[in-house]
Amino acid sequence: MNLTDKVREYIESMQLLKSGDSVTLGVSGGADSVCLLSVLNEISKDFPLTLRVIYVDHGIRGEEGRSDGEFVRSLCEKLSIDFTLKTVDVPAFAKSEGLSTEEAARILRYDALFSDEPDIVAVAHNAEDNAETILYRLARGTGAGGLSGMQPKRPHGDGLLIRPLLAVSRSEIEAYLSERELKFVTDSTNNDDIYARNRIRHNILPELIAINSEAVRHINEAASDVGRLVRREEDRIRSDLKNIADSTGLSMEAVLALPVGERIGTVRRWLIDELGGTDISRTHVNSAMKLLYADTGKEVSLPYGVTLAVSYDRLIIKRERRERGERKPDEVRIPMESLSVGESIELGAMGKTFYIGLDRADGAEIPRNTYAKWFDYDKIKSDMVIRTRQNGDYIVIDRDGGRKKFKDYCIDEKIPRDDRDEIPLLCAANEVLWAVGYRRGETAFVDDDTTRVLKIELIEEEKR
Repeated sequence: MNLTDKVREYIESMQLLKSGDSVTLGVSGGADSVCLLSVLNEISKDFPLTLRVIYVDHGIRGEEGRSDGEFVRSLCEKLSIDFTLKTVDVPAFAKSEGLSTEEAARILRYDALFSDEPDIVAVAHNAEDNAETILYRLARGTGAGGLSGMQPKRPHGDGLLIRPLLAVSRSEIEAYLSERELKFVTDSTNNDDIYARNRIRHNILPELIAINSEAVRHINEAASDVGRLVRREEDRIRSDLKNIADSTGLSMEAVLALPVGERIGTVRRWLIDELGGTDISRTHVNSAMKLLYADTGKEVSLPYGVTLAVSYDRLIIKRERRERGERKPDEVRIPMESLSVGESIELGAMGKTFYIGLDRADGAEIPRNTYAKWFDYDKIKSDMVIRTRQNGDYIVIDRDGGRKKFKDYCIDEKIPRDDRDEIPLLCAANEVLWAVGYRRGETAFVDDDTTRVLKIELIEEEKR
């Protein structure tokens, strides 16, 4: 069976499209999306479809991004397919919302693809993409739903997102393009291992394939099996939620009355539904579970400016609201109470991605690294946040506790005034524990008495 027939069969078996549908394709110009465009164009000859292409320039790659957009435009002109270019500003959005570049790009990309309210949007995720997603979710913490991988189709607002190439391998795509002598472009950011998914693609997945050449297929098959079980469990959970959650929040008493094995799934589904499909990690769910036993007023931070709080007998979600032009320090709280030894999370803050891990001290010498710092977890007495500077900030400059205003530190180091608001600060209250890229304070150093070590590393940043 050739690739076109394989995709047609997958579309029919998963009921992704029907004759006469209008489909908006997200095409980046890369191998996968060029393959998707070509295959759906072939299929549309005897299975009538109306195709339209959108290219999203993320505002990250400058001239390279604009050039790729022109490549896609030219390709669509040859095929007589309607083309639209949409431009978004991922760096600005990532900074304003405290997201990683990857997450900000994903949100704005789908916003752009669905901005004209199409009924169906098709994207070019393939079998390897699905395997990489499963491994990524597994690493950062997920439940059974996350392990079921990407879905062939899912609602997005009033529209539908479909993935016609999900059962196709990357090697099949490359063979298809080669056979038809189809050109494509390569996004330079795909080679940059500062992005977590690229590290999985370049380093982890090849090792699994070396162990077993069918690793990708096996991961996808296992995800499919898990998905069937998850859908059955989701039906039960949604039925429960109708009775224990409403517009005022989630009943803590009702959740605690559920069997222990059902509580986590119920809380996770409530969070995902309330946050509009946001990717909630196990760390966030653990934070919510601990609140079930907390007193009113207790709060924890979730992604995207959301706070989960106890209000008498209910868990409620509070969303941060900022007036246009309001000057507030960007701030993302580190959920330290949810970290256990051996666990780690990735956290988006100020448009950058931070790795945060908790381990037992092993006596090894702490290396010197400009973009990674180690702290004695038990010496930190206040909640830790990553934020921009604010009035009253200080940094401890010696082991005797001597301190200096952070403003004075910036002046002494001749840091330009306009640059000071761009420095991510790891803070406990007003104490600057680490001015990222510059220096750390003299607090919470790891020593011979340290039992637990907190490592915080900037993993997505152009090095100085």
